Amino acid sequence: MPITDVAQLRQALAAAGLSPNRALGQNFFIDGARLAAIADAAGVDGLPVLEIGPGLGALTELLLARASRVTAVEKDAALCAVLRARLAADVAAGRLALYAADILRFDVAAAMTGAPFAVAGNLPYYITTPIVERLLPLLPLSLTLMVQREAAERFFAAPGARVYGPLTVLAQLYYSSSPIMDVPRTCYYPQPDVDSAVCLLYTSPSPRD
Repeated sequence: MPITDVAQLRQALAAAGLSPNRALGQNFFIDGARLAAIADAAGVDGLPVLEIGPGLGALTELLLARASRVTAVEKDAALCAVLRARLAADVAAGRLALYAADILRFDVAAAMTGAPFAVAGNLPYYITTPIVERLLPLLPLSLTLMVQREAAERFFAAPGARVYGPLTVLAQLYYSSSPIMDVPRTCYYPQPDVDSAVCLLYTSPSPRD
């Protein structure tokens, strides 16, 4: 079962000798109802999925129930080891591939074997833009992203808006975007200093002129 209870989360981290690493932007999602809604909205049924920043696997477990396979990339090697132990059966069965790696250096195309795939993840606030800019040229079928609210606004911005920029242009060239939900900071442990939002980017039939 996904860990969305703060006491259980603390216990799991303490048992591994870990604590949330603020330098890596670690904020664990603890709202089970919203988590299930995010997994439903992602629309990844039967697809291979790239998950960014799985943490202790709260979203991972829900994706595994829907996707054909999940490839999860976690920068914190110690946290990745804990997740590997928690989901050992899925790893052994080939349903889950876990990598302790930096997503900005990870060879996504090779890991996803060139097949159509979807993306899901709770992106660290401080590297949201470079992650998305790296993924968009690979043209995943969809991206379900939990990001800082202001970052989410960039996907929907109109020309001349304060947050309109290169990321907006690139996203809107190949994707349509839909807001899924706002996520207040109280949905995380520890609480970040900003609120978040979940948005869905899905492929347009053809690049816009």
